[in-house]
Amino acid sequence: MKNTNQRVRSASIAKEPPPLREEVEWALKRIPSSKSPGIDGILIWKATGESGIQMMWQLCNRIWVSEEWPSDWCRGVFISIPKSGNLKERSNHRTINLIVHASKILLKIIVNEKKKYEDEIGMEQAGYK
Repeated sequence: MKNTNQRVRSASIAKEPPPLREEVEWALKRIPSSKSPGIDGILIWKATGESGIQMMWQLCNRIWVSEEWPSDWCRGVFISIPKSGNLKERSNHRTINLIVHASKILLKIIVNEKKKYEDEIGMEQAGYK
């Protein structure tokens, strides 16, 4: 499959170009359906198919261009999950944070982009890896 949305990279452009639609689709497919949907119901995004991918791509591009992370994406819901043993002891619980899964889409794209350049980054760059 030929990618029709090839990124244009230029030495004169300092900013990274916004994510491609294919990158958003790739990231959406990697969000597990068996996990908790979070506070944004990402399973709904996945269930909408092509239109959901298109909407998520447009949203990611708006965030990328504006360079402003949505405040809703910074929220989370902390839930204490009991382990075994005496449940009155704090050490017998673990805490999880349900975050907005839509933010995970953009974060997966950013991490994947960083991985492409890891081999080019030398160890002398003070632990960037």
